[in-house]
Amino acid sequence: MRKIFFIIGLILLSSARPAFSQNYAVKATTDSLEYLIGDFIHYTITVQTPENTEVFVPPFADSLKNLHLIKTENPTEQKTDKGVNHIFHYILAGYDSLEVTIPNLPVLVKNKAKNKVDTVLTNKVRLFVNKVKVDKKKDIKDIKNVLTIPYDWQTLALIILSIILLLAAAYFVYKKFFRKKEPEEKKKIKVVLPPHKIAYAKLSELEAEKLWQNGKIKEYHSKITEIIREYFENRFGFNSLEMTTGETLEELRKRNVSIEVLQTVEKFLTNADMVKFAKFQPMPTVNEEMMKEAYKIIDLTKPREEETENEENV
Repeated sequence: MRKIFFIIGLILLSSARPAFSQNYAVKATTDSLEYLIGDFIHYTITVQTPENTEVFVPPFADSLKNLHLIKTENPTEQKTDKGVNHIFHYILAGYDSLEVTIPNLPVLVKNKAKNKVDTVLTNKVRLFVNKVKVDKKKDIKDIKNVLTIPYDWQTLALIILSIILLLAAAYFVYKKFFRKKEPEEKKKIKVVLPPHKIAYAKLSELEAEKLWQNGKIKEYHSKITEIIREYFENRFGFNSLEMTTGETLEELRKRNVSIEVLQTVEKFLTNADMVKFAKFQPMPTVNEEMMKEAYKIIDLTKPREEETENEENV
């Protein structure tokens, strides 16, 4: 709509002389007449019109000589007893030391009731842009103080959030594709053997040591009875290592073992006691018989085959 309005105004400007109406009053002013190089020049156009009108100031940057348009602010309106004041504010700046004249600028005023557009020219404004007076005795300093740009907290927060997301993504990629995987700790599987298999293994090791064959008869009898007593503890749940031969037999009777087991155990432990405590020197055949009796005791008292399989599975 403004572009159409502007085109219509240009046509009127190009085809007619500047129009002045008793209903319109236009005034252009600046906040001062003298400025230093680089100072902001506050240029204001005030258009007084009746109500029900629309006012537009076409772009005029190209019409300025030796001045630069820095900023165009949003127009405002003020209602008065005579109608409405349309205020247009601009910020200019000059960078040369000279006298400057802001020329007559066109202002388009549309009467909405009559659908008519008039063109009104602003007054000329003369001002001076001066050099900065230099005091050679003082230190050199900037013409203007350094402007501090306020922080845009919303933009700063977005930047920080973006950095955090990028770091998180980089860490994920590193951990997923580049980080050396630590070797998984091998699970230690503890194999629990049933008591009779443990006893068999220990008897086999004892045979391989050949203790009695090398004259270590007492040590041989001590170890073989220790193996059987440990077996009783693991198999039946009583501490045979701390018991006498008679106490051990009594505990076995409570477990309802067979007469054959009781007789074999009694003979086995008695022979060992004689060697350990009475310094009895058995014949080689007795030593061999002790190993056979140890195996026999385990064979007669170990669990049935089904119970053994369940223990091994556990």
